[in-house]
Amino acid sequence: MDLTPSGMARWLHRLLDDVPAGEATQRAALEAISGLGAPGRIVPVLRALGEDPASVAARSVQSYRHPLGFDKLELIGAAPRFILRLHIWWPGHPRGAEDVHNHRYAPASAILHGGYEMQIFQPASRGVAMAEFREEYTVHEARWRLDPIGQTPLALTATSKLTSGDSYALAADTLHRVTIAPEATCVTLFLETAPIRSTTQIFTEVGSPFRPVTPKLPLGPGDYLQVLAKVLAVLES
Repeated sequence: MDLTPSGMARWLHRLLDDVPAGEATQRAALEAISGLGAPGRIVPVLRALGEDPASVAARSVQSYRHPLGFDKLELIGAAPRFILRLHIWWPGHPRGAEDVHNHRYAPASAILHGGYEMQIFQPASRGVAMAEFREEYTVHEARWRLDPIGQTPLALTATSKLTSGDSYALAADTLHRVTIAPEATCVTLFLETAPIRSTTQIFTEVGSPFRPVTPKLPLGPGDYLQVLAKVLAVLES
């Protein structure tokens, strides 16, 4: 395997191009993320990326601190076919309680360092009432918008403990939530496949405050390189 950003992009295109939506996308995404998440495989890609100023400038525009307190670094941007990112939770950074949510696409992820608890939910008449929102990201305004829908009862159907070396893929409509210990460092490789819809569902505790509009604030190239260097230090320790 060509362990450079361009080599990885070609490999991902071969796996994901022309794959029909549904279970086939999940299988292809899982194969891709499992291969990329193999021990030591992503480190050369990260080093090569950090040594290319043009790539850093382009990727930093699509990278940001998520409102829930983790960093999202774009590694390969091939939208709308796929996007490959790092998700990083740092100890000591404020973390919001993650909401139950699904995605516009079938996601796949590999745990590179640390771990988290994954919970799966589904609507159920005897579940716990949750406030439901429709979330939409508007590219030209670079912001997320939340529209209240009402209350929906959800039931917890599965809980898993995931740690370094684990990988998984989900259907786009899978309702889930991850929980990470406040003082833990967690690094994951995250693959976003082709979108199949324009909005997602978000569920919070009834009565919880929410922001109708949240702007997306991209990292600058310098901040991107700093985060990348910290990730490499964690993965090579």
